[in-house]
Amino acid sequence: MKKFALILLALVLMIPVFALAENPENLMLNYEAQLADYEGNWVLTSAYTQNDGILEVAPEACTLEIKLNLQPNLLVDMEKYIHADVYDLQGTMSFNHEDIDSDDYRCSASWDGFTNVQILGEGNCQTTGANRFKIRDDDEGVYFDILTGVALDDDAELMNVIGLNAEGNLIVGYSEDHIEKDGEAEWMYAYIFTKAETTEE
Repeated sequence: MKKFALILLALVLMIPVFALAENPENLMLNYEAQLADYEGNWVLTSAYTQNDGILEVAPEACTLEIKLNLQPNLLVDMEKYIHADVYDLQGTMSFNHEDIDSDDYRCSASWDGFTNVQILGEGNCQTTGANRFKIRDDDEGVYFDILTGVALDDDAELMNVIGLNAEGNLIVGYSEDHIEKDGEAEWMYAYIFTKAETTEE
């Protein structure tokens, strides 16, 4: 019996750490985040992979500008013929690093992909939470290896989610599951942005 217990213990210890991984607290999404909280200029301040945890990044090397794109009087419920003003997210990701020679990347998220989409009646549609995020990325990895010093797997998928955490940081990353809808889903890798300070004139 003791021998069996030792074998079982050895097998448990052999389970890879990433199999037991959970999202760090600062990568937990705020599913009640408001649209206005996304808007602004963001600076990349750290990164994450499921295998390596939180990573340092090259300072001031990547920025992301997010704007709200108004779609006025859009047909938001075809069956009930309800219209409302809605907002998509439009982004511009820029790089400032000696090893990166790249044009800016355009990014976007559609209004109907947010965690919570409530159509309350004519002219009244509310969206909150996280969203799917499309980055028009020529590098196929948003220069993760250059900015963090950690190479992603060759088969790593593109970053596909944008969200905010409880502290107001912007998270852009890849999750195999729909983490924008499911708080139990896990990030595979991510960039963590901090809102740039604005100076009043």
